[in-house]
Amino acid sequence: MAGKKSKVSSLQSVRKELKTLKSTTKSAVKKLSEASSQKGGKALSSLVAQTSKRQTKQVDSLTKKIEELNQKFEQELTRKTKTLRDKVRKLEQLKDSAAANTYLLEYKRKDLLLQSEELQNFNEEMQRKNEELLAQKEQIAGEIETLRKMHEEILDKKNELEEKSNALLDQADYLEEANKVITLMHQELKEQKEQIESKNSELLNLNLEKNNLIGIVAHDLKSPLNQIKGLTSLIKMTAKDIDPETANILGMIEGSTHRMSDMVSKILDIEAIESKKLNLTIQRINLAEILRTITDRFALEASNKQIKLHFDQSSPLYIDADAGYINQIFENLFSNAIKFSPSGKNIFIALKHQNGNVTAMVKDEGPGMTDDDKKKLFNKYQKLSARPTANESSTGLGLSIVKKFVEDMNGKIWCESETGKGAAFFVQFTNSGN
Repeated sequence: MAGKKSKVSSLQSVRKELKTLKSTTKSAVKKLSEASSQKGGKALSSLVAQTSKRQTKQVDSLTKKIEELNQKFEQELTRKTKTLRDKVRKLEQLKDSAAANTYLLEYKRKDLLLQSEELQNFNEEMQRKNEELLAQKEQIAGEIETLRKMHEEILDKKNELEEKSNALLDQADYLEEANKVITLMHQELKEQKEQIESKNSELLNLNLEKNNLIGIVAHDLKSPLNQIKGLTSLIKMTAKDIDPETANILGMIEGSTHRMSDMVSKILDIEAIESKKLNLTIQRINLAEILRTITDRFALEASNKQIKLHFDQSSPLYIDADAGYINQIFENLFSNAIKFSPSGKNIFIALKHQNGNVTAMVKDEGPGMTDDDKKKLFNKYQKLSARPTANESSTGLGLSIVKKFVEDMNGKIWCESETGKGAAFFVQFTNSGN
């Protein structure tokens, strides 16, 4: 392309110079002609004409050369143009091919990128699977080890079971012999049971006879005891100038008679309880009023031992119970509190209404109770470690009767005590409203 442009530029330059030369020659000939015609010089005119002719030939020669050059140039230009067009066509073909190849390469590049991502993902997945397989391998190895240990344990158990089986077979023979012995023993026990049941029936009959006899004796004793009490009271009221010794003897007779009468009454109460002949008359009663009356009743007995009774309840508290048995319950508790309290102590009586219940407390300042005492406290005919402080009598029946009375009226009774810190008895019934 650069050579083609150079030739075109040279041809244009020659044409331009030729044009300039023609113009200059024509101008010079014209001037010379004018000058020769003015001066009249023929020689000069002839010279000018020759020069002009020569110049014209030169110009024609140049023109011809230029045309030849121009023709050659056009031929060369045509050939070069054709060659360039062929090259351009080939370049366009190459361009199209290159574009197609570029598109194909781009498509393949994208495809390769996708394949690369897929390979990367596949590689990651394979790595993850590999890690899982390694973990599973370790787990399987652990399970295999566990199974191996279990297998060993099973073998040990099997051996142990075989040993036990052999031992059981040996024991079976022993048990068969033992079974024969047990059968004989069972037969003997059956015979002994029949004998025990027979003895028990005899004992029940004897107990019934004993209860009847005790009842008869107790009833028979009450009459002479009452007579003795009456006669003693009559002597004390009618006799004059009784000497101190006689008065003391009469007092002892009266006290003994009173204690005997009290014991008989308690025995009759026990027999009534055991024969289930307890007849209750449940009614609405004012427990505060009953406790006030009992407190006043025992005031003299307490004062004989310089013991103070403290009861400050003023407002009424009602329960549903049998008034007679309520009196017996608290008379027994008051009597015990005075009986087991040393001289100069206090006894506190209190009532409390809480959570729909009325709870009465009788608390003394006596010697208290041991743990062993508390275990047998409400049983019949039980002697506790503490003893009455003024040699009062104690049958060991009182608290068992109290417990029976309280429970038959749907109440509760319990004791709180420590050795050396007195005893507090609590009796609780449901409040019937005020």
